[in-house]
Amino acid sequence: MTRLRAINWKKCLIPFVIGGLIGAIALATGVTVYVQDHLSSTITTTLVSTLSTSSTSSTSTTSVTTTSTTTTTTTPQVCMNGNVAITFDDLTSGIPTGYNNINWTNASPTTATTNTSGYYTATVSGNKSIFNPGGTPMTMTSANGSLFTLYSIAIAAAWYDNLQLTVVGYSSTVVIANNTYTLQVFTVSYLTFRGYSGLDTVKFSTSGGTKNANVGGSGTQFGMDNICLSFT
Repeated sequence: MTRLRAINWKKCLIPFVIGGLIGAIALATGVTVYVQDHLSSTITTTLVSTLSTSSTSSTSTTSVTTTSTTTTTTTPQVCMNGNVAITFDDLTSGIPTGYNNINWTNASPTTATTNTSGYYTATVSGNKSIFNPGGTPMTMTSANGSLFTLYSIAIAAAWYDNLQLTVVGYSSTVVIANNTYTLQVFTVSYLTFRGYSGLDTVKFSTSGGTKNANVGGSGTQFGMDNICLSFT
């Protein structure tokens, strides 16, 4: 009788041991899957299910990867904070006296439709820009006596690479600011000015440079567009 009870006790114990081993295996599987997903670079959801029967167990893993694409469109601004933007796109012939409250000397509008000079490079909005005929200095003078601040311009050399541009700001013939910049033919320069405030006149002068082999003209002309300024 005692021997029979011992045998029955062992028979009852065996299913518990097997069930415990199956549970441990399922738990280990679940932990392993979680660690792998945690170390991956994707967003993963792991589902683990265990069927506790005497002979069957199953583990299922579902991975979900989410891809997000963000498209950003940037539109260049000529001016900010309500300043005056001069794009020249409304001109049909020459620049009239007092255009945008500025009197212009040795400045003429141009339309460049092919990429054969710096005039095309400098035209960054619409289809119009201005240039300095003959390569001589261009000046901007307040038309109504109000002082102005020059913030920025878009500019390119028409024919010569490494063209030297000198920008001088005046107030009653007193030099307020004076800087020199280097221009290229097929690269537009967006010049941002510091200290060009309280002006009544700005002069743009050019010199030097080397003729670009891919253009037909010659001279120290430049193309200019998108002038940003404000009046006091």
